[in-house]
Amino acid sequence: MKKSVNRAAGTVNEAALLTDLRELIHSARQRVASVANSTTTMLFWHLGRRILTENLQDSRAEYGKQILATVSRELTTEFGRV
Repeated sequence: MKKSVNRAAGTVNEAALLTDLRELIHSARQRVASVANSTTTMLFWHLGRRILTENLQDSRAEYGKQILATVSRELTTEFGRV
């Protein structure tokens, strides 16, 4: 980060301050996006694993398809499309 305040003179370098603040905002947004992406990836992995485990239990393919459609409809109503 660049110095935005000249301590001796007590003046503020507005351009440097603005640059520093922009960098902080961009950095925070990147971290938030990274955490959101990895969390979403893990969520989808866990959802898929749970659905796959439930669907393949006792080889209930047709029954599993019906449950999957119902669960999908319910979750979409509650949480929207992802």
